[in-house]
This record gives sequence, structure tokens and C-alpha cells, in this order.
Amino acid sequence: MKANVQDFLGKASDVVGEYHRDDFYEEYRCQFDEGMEIDSPIEQLFYCAVNVLLELNYIAPSETHGLPGHEYVRGVGIWPQEKIHKYRVDFLMDNQLRRDKNWIKKEVIVECDSQVFHERTEAERRYEKKRDRDLTRLGYKVFHFTGKEITDNPYLPAKEALEYLCEYDIEIP
Repeated sequence: MKANVQDFLGKASDVVGEYHRDDFYEEYRCQFDEGMEIDSPIEQLFYCAVNVLLELNYIAPSETHGLPGHEYVRGVGIWPQEKIHKYRVDFLMDNQLRRDKNWIKKEVIVECDSQVFHERTEAERRYEKKRDRDLTRLGYKVFHFTGKEITDNPYLPAKEALEYLCEYDIEIP
């Protein structure tokens, strides 16, 4: 490759990268500013980290495909502040996996536990433990991440949740 072509290719790559960076930033900034029910900074960090890992690992976000009456969902879904039974969870995440010749749905509930809001009193700890048992009885796996885990490196909790859902290694930046 000629030096001038290589130089231009480098500049073109910078332009494309800047475009995608700005697009990603605006998409999630708008979601947080325009009514998405994620007010907690640690939940916002987790949500951003999951979406970065989806992009970098070429994992499709949840989408409905097919014709009316024959729809199916494919990809990883991340649903903030989802109501399950009588509880509101920080995130419900799901994925459709093909095993052998069958499709299975994997789900995980992710709780982002800041010390400011969790485990302050015995009654609150008791409520959280009962809630986890109830959700487990309903068939959900529940992951709790501390605020410190998330603020130290948001990609690590996101990686753990995605590896559970996808059943393969997820690369992090």
C-alpha cells in the first residue's frame, strides 16, 4: 500500500470512529435525559457498559422478527426497572439461545446495590433476601453487584451478566 493511501486510510478511520463515538454518546445521553427510568448513576454505568460490550462483541440487541402471528425475538435484551411479580428489579436481561435443535430463553435479573440504598437495616436485608428467594422460585437467576464493583470497572459486571446469557467469553476493552 502506498504511503499516501495508508495515510488517508488512517484519517478516514478516525472520521468513522468519531462518527460512531458521537452517535453512541448521543443515543445514550438522550435515553438518560428523556425519561428512561434509570436515575441511579451506578445503574447508568452498568447499562452503558452492557451496550458497549454488545457493540464490541457483535451481539445483536433484542429485536422481534418474522411475520404477524409468527414473530420471534432474537438478541440480548436489557430491560431497566422491570416489574416482575410484585417487585421492581434494576434490570431484567434475556437472550434466546439455540441448543441442539431447540431454542431456549435465558434470563437474569441484575441488581446494582449501592451502599447508600441497600443493606442498612436488618428489615431491609430480610426483605432483599426474601425477594431474591421469591424471584428464584419464579425461575430467575439474580446477580447482585455492589456500587464499588460497578464504579471500579463497569465492564466486569456487564461481562459477567452477558457471559451467563450468551454462554461464551465476552471481550472487554
